[in-house]
Amino acid sequence: MEPMQWQYEPRDPEAGWPPKHRWHENRAGFRYDPSGKIEGCCPAGMTPEKAAELLNSGLEDSPRGWARVHPKSIYNFHDGVVYKAVETNPGKSYHGFPCKGPKSDGGRHMTARMMQRILKLAEERGQRKAIEDWFNEHP
Repeated sequence: MEPMQWQYEPRDPEAGWPPKHRWHENRAGFRYDPSGKIEGCCPAGMTPEKAAELLNSGLEDSPRGWARVHPKSIYNFHDGVVYKAVETNPGKSYHGFPCKGPKSDGGRHMTARMMQRILKLAEERGQRKAIEDWFNEHP
């Protein structure tokens, strides 16, 4: 059976979704949203095509007890940055953002188990050092 192909769907202000995870810098990073929560921001050059590619080549994750067929979130990395994607339209599409490691005290973070899965995939792709650096900078 062929894996499901997920759609990348950015948050659309015209549909009542305020824009998030965007800024004009050419690097991924973090800022505080209006409510004071940490928000991951993608580099200005991240294209919808690249986002969709990362989404469909990522590691799917769902918590225990998750009863839905689709994953709750999907993780991947690109250019030394770890990304997490969450549902936009359940079962069909996701939007992503830079993600901190499991020790993060703010924002949406990952489990230690997912961090190990990402490091294993990074090792397989010859990018472990870059991802370890990301987690060291953004625990």
